[in-house]
Amino acid sequence: MKIRRNLAGLLLAGLTACSSTRVHLFTQGVEPDELIRVQSALEDEGFATELNSLRIPDVLSGPTLLYSPSHDALQEVEALGNLLMSLGYDVSLEAVARGNHFYTGENIGLYLAPLQTNQPGRATLSGMEFNGDCPSEDAYLTFESAHRFSAEFISWDDSAAKETVKRLSGTWYRSGDSVHLQWEGNAVELSFIPLHAEREYGDVTGYRLLNPSDRLSDCDFVFREVKPN
Repeated sequence: MKIRRNLAGLLLAGLTACSSTRVHLFTQGVEPDELIRVQSALEDEGFATELNSLRIPDVLSGPTLLYSPSHDALQEVEALGNLLMSLGYDVSLEAVARGNHFYTGENIGLYLAPLQTNQPGRATLSGMEFNGDCPSEDAYLTFESAHRFSAEFISWDDSAAKETVKRLSGTWYRSGDSVHLQWEGNAVELSFIPLHAEREYGDVTGYRLLNPSDRLSDCDFVFREVKPN
């Protein structure tokens, strides 16, 4: 089971100079310069780090932290996830075993390998624009690089007889089957659902983001691609 934690408000500065968590950083598929960058960032925040050259489990479909459910300092796990997000990784936090990889005590496995394209249902959102599925307005949600997002909501004001536009921007990260948006002290968790349909004109694939909160809007968001027959 994947856990979903709100990383908003966690400050890395809150960590002690020497963390009790030991991070096993797997090197497969990661460029040497990137390993140096990530390891340096971890150690600067007090995380003891060991490099591991073993093969990454095939079941992992993207950057992942594996740790024990009985980890005594879960705030450090969350802070580690927050740090990786700041480094540009769309990381999943999983308190489970994967393949023959499992962790005890204060140990954590960190897997930074690129997305496995043969894994269904997992997509990198950077650079994608979703259209709003809204009852009364047009909307666009764009996932930018460095885990930034922007959103635009366009509606018609009958009383003023003019169009109104609302814009906002903030940060995003993905955890399991959820996409988390954070902006101006607000946070919302969107459910990520892959789409697929066969039509006369071709296969339609894409993703729907279900929005349970009106803090963002009353819109869901959809991205679709068509592969013609």
